[in-house]
Amino acid sequence: MSSEPANASAAAPGKRAADTPENGGTPPSVTSDTLHVGDTVTEALLGRLIKLEKFEHKLAEVARVYRNLNAARKAVEVVLKKLTPVQSIADVEELEEFLSNLTVKSQYAGEQIGALTELDKGKTNVFTALSQSIQVRLCLNTSLLIVQKVHRDCLVLSADMD
Repeated sequence: MSSEPANASAAAPGKRAADTPENGGTPPSVTSDTLHVGDTVTEALLGRLIKLEKFEHKLAEVARVYRNLNAARKAVEVVLKKLTPVQSIADVEELEEFLSNLTVKSQYAGEQIGALTELDKGKTNVFTALSQSIQVRLCLNTSLLIVQKVHRDCLVLSADMD
């Protein structure tokens, strides 16, 4: 038998038994590059380490997306605070109430604009009718003046004939 301790096989190749966590040492750094099938690490653990390396790359992407999303959320909240009484994007009920009230106000304004447009059309029609009436009256006055002049001329002619 060997004079090495029983757990010496648990140490990484090239490392002394004192370097293992069981002997109070620090655990060796373990990556998929330093672990191989047949070492004291099982194939399942090696598979997990390889998966972990893959997830480390994805974690960086998730962190980047999270930062971008958080920045966008903060930008939306700045606009909400500036233009609405809503202080946070999390105040969904308050935002819904604000937008609902805004919709009602917009509909009311549209109805009022429609009513004023109809009133304006009515006034335009009255103005047009009055303009036409004035033109007719001017024509009648002109015709009346012509008739009066013709009548006077007839009277003058008939007086001259007598």
